[in-house]
Amino acid sequence: MTLSTGAFATKGGTRVIQYGMNYSRSYTSATQTAAALSCVLTLQRRLNGGAWTTIDSQQVVGPESGGYLIAQGLDGSTSFFDNSGGSGTLEYRVLLGSRVNWPTLAGAGNQQTYINATEY
Repeated sequence: MTLSTGAFATKGGTRVIQYGMNYSRSYTSATQTAAALSCVLTLQRRLNGGAWTTIDSQQVVGPESGGYLIAQGLDGSTSFFDNSGGSGTLEYRVLLGSRVNWPTLAGAGNQQTYINATEY
């Protein structure tokens, strides 16, 4: 999954990029326990339509749960300060990958991923 800020004009000032995600689901099971969910969020930057460059990443890990009612979830966010300069058209994107123990059924749970960039 990939989410982008969309291209915007930059004057080369310091930019603060906030990005993160959360995911949750619950279900009942008499026979299984839930393993911890995890994923990696990767932040990338592209200036003037050039190649995407990875500038930050974070691993997000949720707790395990078990019993009759199983609740799984994870939540993580961070801020990255981009002092790389450069003027022109800039774009950021966050990629969600390396998912472990996620359900394979479409619609199994609720997920929100977000990214926001502000230039000062």
